[in-house]
This record gives sequence, structure tokens and C-alpha cells, in this order.
Amino acid sequence: MNKKEQEIYNRITKLGKLIKPDGVLDIKFKIREFDDNRFHCDITYIVPDDSEYLNISNSMNQRLVWSREITEKVWLFLNVRLIPSSTSISSESYMNRQKMLDEGQIKSRQNEALDKIQKMLI
Repeated sequence: MNKKEQEIYNRITKLGKLIKPDGVLDIKFKIREFDDNRFHCDITYIVPDDSEYLNISNSMNQRLVWSREITEKVWLFLNVRLIPSSTSISSESYMNRQKMLDEGQIKSRQNEALDKIQKMLI
């Protein structure tokens, strides 16, 4: 991520915390510069584990509504055009597991399986 992308990312992330939709715990953005003042972005909405939005039939239209609201507000407040490339909804527990994997705190399933086999053999 270049300096301009990093600056825009930081501003969008801060704004996202203020404008996140009801029922959303957090919003994760991945952005790529398209041209001067437009950025492609992937948006992931983090919702509680028991959220109705984890149901596919409830989430499709809702993601479109949320994305439109966010892109409009980012344009109004930051004068930056976001072009959503993809949107997704993830549960809080899934994102926590992913974060722990990224930080190396959880062994891979293969290593866990090997550990179990070794314990059974001892």
C-alpha cells in the first residue's frame, strides 16, 4: 500500500467506525487506488455470531444497501470515491479466529491433528 492509499485507508477506517450500520460491530476495508480520487475497495462487515445477516437470503440486499450508504458518506465527508469490488459479511468469532491465525496464535489443523496422534501413541 502506497502512502496515499495508507492515508485514505486510515481516514476511511476512522469514518467507518462512526458510520457503521446498525447490527454491524465493525467494518474492514481493503483499498486499492484506481485513479486520482477513486479507490476500489473490498468491504467486510463484522456482525455478531447470532446475527440474522449471516443468513444468505437476508444478507444479499443488506450488503448492497450498506455499501451504498458507506460510499455516499465517504464521498460526502472525505471527498473520496469508493468503488466496491466485493462485499462480505463475517461473524465476529470467524474474524477473531482469522486474526489469531494471522498472529500465529493458533496451530494449523494439520499440526493439531499430529499433536493428537502423538498424544494417543504415548
